[in-house]
Amino acid sequence: MCAAMRLFQPGKPHQIQAFLFDLDGLMVDSEPLSKYAWDQVIARHGKAIPDSLYDQLLGMRLAEVEVRLVREMDLDVIPEVLGAETEEVFLNMVRGDALTPSALLPMPGLLPLLEELQARQVPLALATSGRQPYPTLALQILRLEKYFTAIASGDMVAHGKPAPDIFLKAAELLKIPAANCLVLEDAPNGIEAARQAGMWSIAIPNAHSRRLDLSAATAILPSLSDVQLRLTQILS
Repeated sequence: MCAAMRLFQPGKPHQIQAFLFDLDGLMVDSEPLSKYAWDQVIARHGKAIPDSLYDQLLGMRLAEVEVRLVREMDLDVIPEVLGAETEEVFLNMVRGDALTPSALLPMPGLLPLLEELQARQVPLALATSGRQPYPTLALQILRLEKYFTAIASGDMVAHGKPAPDIFLKAAELLKIPAANCLVLEDAPNGIEAARQAGMWSIAIPNAHSRRLDLSAATAILPSLSDVQLRLTQILS
């Protein structure tokens, strides 16, 4: 029986005790903001990021993205400077100002799913490649802090996705074994990280990642609302 069928088969316990949520592209519709920020900064250097390269960067930490872009696009700039410029553009859109609200929006179905998981007393952790202050800022702007027991951010681990470090750190913070954690992800790098961590995973494709290979996930569902509909089966 395939893993996806085991995950959703009633009466077959798989002991899911906690949910680990990716942030970008899964909880929030931030991929367009991130791409805009990178495009703006790279354009200052007279170049454009090919779509094929951008696809490979989804889910990776800023420190790894900036090094790879400088190397593969032959940019005459220090990677940390490139990353800092991009982060400034991105965070300005996230924060907004007195005249412009934050451009960060939740994905459809997120709040009802969090509400039901909280009602079921399921521990939740945010596990994101983003570094502080962004993860905490995102939760504050969307008023989601109360749902999460822990935040594992990219600056807390030695290796970013597709290495398993971020999810293992989240499980450690929750004090729950990796085998009892379910990861919700949208990108191949995150799905591979969950697999290496020995965790269950559900891929929720977004407008960008639905054309990528997410087949390594335990299961693929079209939306967070579908995850909510499956909760009884997932937690049984």
